[in-house]
Parts: sequence; structure tokens; C-alpha cells
Amino acid sequence: MATDVTLDGGDGNWVVIDAAAAQVTGSDFMLDAASRRIGKNPYRRALVHDQSDGLTVNFGGDYQGGVTVASDTTIAGQLTVRGEISYAVKGKSPTQRGTAIIVKNLGEEIGELHLLVQQLTERVKALESQP
Repeated sequence: MATDVTLDGGDGNWVVIDAAAAQVTGSDFMLDAASRRIGKNPYRRALVHDQSDGLTVNFGGDYQGGVTVASDTTIAGQLTVRGEISYAVKGKSPTQRGTAIIVKNLGEEIGELHLLVQQLTERVKALESQP
């Protein structure tokens, strides 16, 4: 497949990359529309190849409005999130109602949720076995 980059594509405000893959050799992908900013943080690091060789979304909490995923979301083929969820971590209240995924410490939170489901399942079984 031939590749092509079109500047001012579409209505003149687009950059179009026509390729099987696009590679960026930097560590940070910054996405910033000044008219949509809430705070004065100079950075808007949307995706970062972090120091642990991981991918971090909203590095440093640069987007003060948080991260919103506006559709059903499957994480690593194991967890699917659908519908409205309001969630708080470590005493912080959610900033909006709707689908919210808190990316930082997500693996730990999923582990705690799995443990809670196991405990509830055991409790239901115990209650069902009572006369």
C-alpha cells in the first residue's frame, strides 16, 4: 500500500495520513484545543509512553475534566463496562455522572472489585443454604 499525507484535507482544516500504520518516535502525544481548556496547566499529554514502558492516558491529570469513554468499553477482553457508572477513588468525588473510567490504578481497582464479587457470591450461597 502506498502512503500519503494530505495537508489541509477535508474542509481545509485536516491533516490526513493514509497508511497502514503511523509511528511516532516521541514519548508524548499532546492534544490541545485552547478554547476548551479549564485550567492553566501548559501541558495536555493525552497519551504518554511512560517510564515503566506503559501507556498512560491523561498523563499527570493534564486534562482537568478527566477521561470520558463515550461507548461500551472492553478492557483486555476481561471486563466490559456498559451504561451509567459513577465512581470515586480514595475520597475523590466524580466530576460528572455517566461513563467514567479512572485509568490510574485501574488494575488494583479491578482486583478489589473481583474480591468483593467473590465475597458477595459466597454470602449469597450461605444465605441460600440456610433453612
